[in-house]
Amino acid sequence: MKETGRKRLREQLVILGAIDHDLRLKAMVEINANPGIYVSDLAKKMRIGKGILGYHLGVLHAAQLISYEQLREHTCCYFTPKGTSVYHNIIEKLI
Repeated sequence: MKETGRKRLREQLVILGAIDHDLRLKAMVEINANPGIYVSDLAKKMRIGKGILGYHLGVLHAAQLISYEQLREHTCCYFTPKGTSVYHNIIEKLI
């Protein structure tokens, strides 16, 4: 396997690992429905603590599926272009 093929396979495995959890899938569904949602509002909608949510958002962020923006005292969540692609090509087909 060529190096570029290995790199691509590793990237795909990271993405699959990132979305292979019910809370992360639910977070992605909510972010898709509410782009720019505050982390605090996302935690309320998902009925989980901000610490737990922060961990799972960190996994999605490390996989380059979401990005954060600080808006005054709030942190907003958005899909990255990769996150949008993963959502529409994989997650929509699962839900």
